[in-house]
Amino acid sequence: MPRRFIAGAVCPGCGAQDTTVLIDTAPQLVRECVRCKHHERLDRLGAVEELPTRVSVGSDSEQVQTITLLDPNDSPSS
Repeated sequence: MPRRFIAGAVCPGCGAQDTTVLIDTAPQLVRECVRCKHHERLDRLGAVEELPTRVSVGSDSEQVQTITLLDPNDSPSS
């Protein structure tokens, strides 16, 4: 059985990152965590839910905050 790691995937069972493999069996695909052995069977023809990755999780909800750095040696002139 050919096994391929899914880069950046987070296991829904244990939450570990980069431990999920895709196992290609004849009628189905199986996702399995090599750490906790959590597995899911996937239908080849059905819609597959996208796995959360470090890129896809939270990328839309992050807020940008602007900060200003001050030099402690730079005193305002009196």
